[in-house]
Amino acid sequence: DTVQFAQPIEGMLGVTSDMFPAVVVQRGKKKFVMKNEINKDNVEKFLKGIEDGSVEADVKSEEIPEDQPNPVIKVVAKTMEKELFQDDKDVLVKVYAPWCGHCKTIAPEYEAAAEELKSSGLDSKVVLAKLDGSVNDSTVDSMEWQGFPTLFFIKAGSKEVMNYDGPR
Repeated sequence: DTVQFAQPIEGMLGVTSDMFPAVVVQRGKKKFVMKNEINKDNVEKFLKGIEDGSVEADVKSEEIPEDQPNPVIKVVAKTMEKELFQDDKDVLVKVYAPWCGHCKTIAPEYEAAAEELKSSGLDSKVVLAKLDGSVNDSTVDSMEWQGFPTLFFIKAGSKEVMNYDGPR
């Protein structure tokens, strides 16, 4: 029922009602949305393209920020790999939603911590980052969020994502 479930379909799959009928394949975190006319040949070509890698996944992402004047680095889906997995810096990333009350409460403290790191020179070893989880998909299989805020820590030189699971 595309009327009753329009909002979840858009949120989960990135498909809006003006795109119906639609063909979407979801594999783990990756979503593939068919853009061509829906017919037998196009669907077959689309599915084969997913299998052989010639069809790229659709990623919900904000635009890449032009500059980063704030000591808290803004990460978007398109820059997750580059910004979060650094060889020489530990990274703490806060996944938030602008409407979340807990996120609004933590924001000034998070900014203050980033300022303190910057003024002490420790920003060369530790990065504080933020990602708006309401408008960006995760492009990292080991990073998933259900609620906000969600905190992740990535040690320098590592691909292992540690999820903070303590109290808010």
